[in-house]
Amino acid sequence: MSRVGYDAGIPFTNLHIPLWREPRRQQIVIFKPPFDPAQPDYVKRVIGLPGETVDVHDGAVWINGKKLVENYTIGRSEPPGRSQLIAPFTGLPFTVPKDCYFVMGDNRENSLDSRYWGCVPRNDILGTPVLIYMSLDAPRDAWNGDIGARFLAYGNALIHPRTVRWRRLFHGF
Repeated sequence: MSRVGYDAGIPFTNLHIPLWREPRRQQIVIFKPPFDPAQPDYVKRVIGLPGETVDVHDGAVWINGKKLVENYTIGRSEPPGRSQLIAPFTGLPFTVPKDCYFVMGDNRENSLDSRYWGCVPRNDILGTPVLIYMSLDAPRDAWNGDIGARFLAYGNALIHPRTVRWRRLFHGF
């Protein structure tokens, strides 16, 4: 991850301050999930900028009433049901407040993103990805802070190389 221009932090702590660089539309960012900062960092794509109205319908994303062209997504973009929303978010359409960003994952049918919990405050954005150094098909626990599960996932990759997503290794952004 590159924090250049986005964030200055004290190593090995959660203390950080935002810097001068602002995210751009369709740029991938790394951030603390606003609905639960104790979770591991999220990686999503910036879709809506401050002051814009974002809506999702007809399998696509709409910004201020214009369809957003996205050639990087997997699956259809659909709004969540009311019961899937994480309070206090009330759903779409949504006008992005000042100093906030609306983010979405590229795998639209399997992504917990701003459609469910609202925007990401600028202060929670830490940086942008630089390189994928390892990509494995592994249980979710391996990436959610369970060190034992992560160790087993890497060990399993040595025994079963088909679990490595080879095309993603060393992919730069």
